[in-house]
Amino acid sequence: ITPPYHDNPQTALEARGDVMKIAAGCYGLQGNFLQVCKNYQAQVMALAQKYSAIEQEFPPLWPIELFKSINYFSDYPHQVILTTTPQENHATRAQFAADYHKNQSFERIEMNSAMEPAAFGLAPMVCGCCYFTLRNRRGVTNTIYTTYNKVFRNERSTIDSLDRLTVFSVRDIVFVGDSDFVLQTRQQLIDDLCALLQQWGIESKIETANDPFFSNDAIYKNIYQYKHRTKYELLARLPFCDRYIAIGSINLHQEYSGKTFDIQTPEGHHAHSGCIGVGFERLTYALYSQYGPDERQWPAEIARPLGF
Repeated sequence: ITPPYHDNPQTALEARGDVMKIAAGCYGLQGNFLQVCKNYQAQVMALAQKYSAIEQEFPPLWPIELFKSINYFSDYPHQVILTTTPQENHATRAQFAADYHKNQSFERIEMNSAMEPAAFGLAPMVCGCCYFTLRNRRGVTNTIYTTYNKVFRNERSTIDSLDRLTVFSVRDIVFVGDSDFVLQTRQQLIDDLCALLQQWGIESKIETANDPFFSNDAIYKNIYQYKHRTKYELLARLPFCDRYIAIGSINLHQEYSGKTFDIQTPEGHHAHSGCIGVGFERLTYALYSQYGPDERQWPAEIARPLGF
C-alpha cells in the first residue's frame, strides 16, 4: 500500500475535536483518533498475551532512588521532570495559598525555599519500575512482563504537533532471564513487530545507530547478524515533512539491569534483560499523516481492522 497523503493532519484533527491541545506537548484525545489509538493498544497487549506476559501496573512517579540507580540525571538531564510540594508547615502553606490564589497574577510556580526538595520525578520510561521491583531478587527465572503507562519527558514538538510530546502513552514488553532467552525473545518480538507494521500498512523501518537494516519492502530480511546490537528504533514516515519519527524501540540491556539492581538467576548470574516499547500517540499520528484525517478515504485493508 502506498500512503497517499502529504499534508499535516494536525489542523484537521484539532478542528474536528479529535485532538485537543492542553499545553505545549500535552494533548487530549477523543473520537476516531482515540479509537485508532485504543485499537493499537489492544493489539500490542494481545502480542504481550501471546507470550503469556505477566501484566503489571505502576504509578507514573519514580522515587529519586530509581533515577539515581540508572544514572538518569547525568545521562538525560534535559529530559527530567521533577515533582515537589510546599514545605510541610502551616505558615508556608498559608503563604503559598495566598501567593497562588486564583486572583493573583501568575503563570508559573517559583521553586524556592518554600518548596520541599523533590523526592519524586515523573516516569521518563515504562520499564524502570519493573526492574526496580526485582532489585536484590535471587532465583529469577526466564520471565516476560508487560506494563502500560504515561511517560513524561521535557521535550516538545518544533512544529506544534503530535510528533514529539511531553506526555505520551507507551506499552512495554519486558523480558528477564538468561542470555539465550533474552536474545531469542527479542528476536521473536522483532519478527512480530514486523508483521504488525505490515498489517497496519504504515510506511516504516527499523533502524539501529542510524543504519536502517530493513524497511517495508524487505521486512523479513535476515537480521540475525545484528543480534548483539543493543538498541533499535521503530520509525514511521511523516510524508508532509519527509522525515521519520520514533514510534517504538527495541532494547537489549544485556546484564546492565541485572547488575544495577542485583537481579540474579538460579545459577547465581546477573540476569540479562531487554524490552520493546510502542508509543501510541505517535503511531496513530503517523497513520493519519500517511493516509489523511478522513477515514472514509483510507484503503479498506487499513480501515476495516480499525473499525471504519
